[in-house]
Amino acid sequence: MKLTFMGTAGARFMVAKQLAASGGLYLELGSTRLAMDPGPGAVVQYAKRKVDLTRLDGILVSHRHLDHCGDVNVLIEAMTEGGFRPRGTVFCPADALDEDPVVLKYLRHFPNELVRLQPDTAYQLKDIAFRTTRRHIHGVETYGFRFGDPASPSLGWVTDSKYYDGIAEDHRADVMLIHTVLTQSRPELPHLGLDDAERIIREARPRLAIITHFGSTPLVACATMRTITVAPSSFARAALATTSAAAPSFTPGALPAVTVPSFLKAGLRARSTSMVVSSRGPSSLSNITGGWPFFFAGISTGTICDLKRHSLTADNALR
Repeated sequence: MKLTFMGTAGARFMVAKQLAASGGLYLELGSTRLAMDPGPGAVVQYAKRKVDLTRLDGILVSHRHLDHCGDVNVLIEAMTEGGFRPRGTVFCPADALDEDPVVLKYLRHFPNELVRLQPDTAYQLKDIAFRTTRRHIHGVETYGFRFGDPASPSLGWVTDSKYYDGIAEDHRADVMLIHTVLTQSRPELPHLGLDDAERIIREARPRLAIITHFGSTPLVACATMRTITVAPSSFARAALATTSAAAPSFTPGALPAVTVPSFLKAGLRARSTSMVVSSRGPSSLSNITGGWPFFFAGISTGTICDLKRHSLTADNALR
């Protein structure tokens, strides 16, 4: 399984100002290719990475907010070559088609199938198996996902939601992606904060957790970045580590692209040295040997390969 970040931006201000790319995620398994939450600029990110969108097998939308589906129509057009070669499946909540539609009616017959997602339901797209969670607390119809063998999922994707009891168990997997829009959770906002992410990681105890989909406040506020995971040698206790970086500013190269908590180096070895750099040009550079990075700064795009084996490669961030 190969997962590529086409952007790490979350929330309206990050997307509107393009402080980070907002193209969503790209999942590959065997010969199957799935675009996930193609936000504004997704088609640009795919073009920069020379991904042939005519080979897409499907598009998955977690909910109908603009930062998650802004480019869904252009990806449908690209996947089906303007409708001249119908193919693929589009998965999305019902309200993305019915109540306040984000998939345009004129191209709904371009894919082979439009699937309205249901809570706690299994789906299969060729080689990729996934299951929805219960409905998230997020104002519009929203789901999280687990990919792979239901008994031992490879990937858990915690999409936008307010924290709720059971969210960690709903998304528990070997590798977890957690959308973290806020620095600190707020009762009136249906988004996760860094405090929520820490709690989820402590409860779910994944081998690797990636905090992504940032709002502007975590990006600006985190001069000290706190990351948490389970010690690889044992699931008996959670380990907390703090890494520090210079206070960020909005100048080229000011934001570190990767944080490597020291405790993640124990017991795990990467296939080779890898690098992730800021998409703003000159920037901090982290060499990753024997450990796993937390994508934290919100301006990076990268690739995680072979999720079950924890092998990592990362390429230069694109904007």
